[in-house]
Amino acid sequence: MTDACKSSVFTSIDVLKSLVDKTSASKGLKVVSKIRDKGYATARKVSEKIKENMKIVFDDYYSRIPR
Repeated sequence: MTDACKSSVFTSIDVLKSLVDKTSASKGLKVVSKIRDKGYATARKVSEKIKENMKIVFDDYYSRIPR
């Protein structure tokens, strides 16, 4: 999907969907996408218990990218 979306401007969700749907692999694997219209709550708080048990794996590559 990275190659399909490379140097594209996502002006709408439909543009993104069409790019993703064009994705395929050399072995014939095709990608099918579906846009969900459901709204999701933002800024939800995570309980301390979940934070304690969550395993975070740090990646050397992404940790070097300036934010």
